[in-house]
Amino acid sequence: MVLRIEYILLISLVVLFGFIITEKPRNLKAIESNVSQEILFENFSLVELTEQGVENQLIASLATKYKGDRFEFRDINITEKEHIICAKEARYENKIIYLKDNILLKRADGLSFKADELRYNIKDKIAHIDSKFLLDINSSSYISGRELLYDFDKKEISANMINATISQ
Repeated sequence: MVLRIEYILLISLVVLFGFIITEKPRNLKAIESNVSQEILFENFSLVELTEQGVENQLIASLATKYKGDRFEFRDINITEKEHIICAKEARYENKIIYLKDNILLKRADGLSFKADELRYNIKDKIAHIDSKFLLDINSSSYISGRELLYDFDKKEISANMINATISQ
């Protein structure tokens, strides 16, 4: 009985090797990946320190670095001097941050903007909203509109197609 099992195993191995040797190799094209993702960070923090203390701060629950000069962020919070910008998603590319989904821009004096999309030019320090927005002035006056430009340095606001409710 023991010899029969050995013969069966030996014959099976010979047949298997026969299939392996007679199988012709196939030439398959390699699949090229379009993913340019280089590194992924969770609970990402970027802090700019000066002699005066914390100057600017960027915090995100998820940060992805892609080839070139491109980053994507999730649940982002940007603090720049006396401004805070929060959004669900953001993309940094060519010195511009594109924010979308539930954006809140707050100033230290109580002024705040809410929008669905915002483009922030870091070099010029200008935020541009192309979609609907709501401007809240100390919870007493509300201005809504379709397009807004905000200069961070001059603290100047310009808006189009506005509808205002001013209370005292």
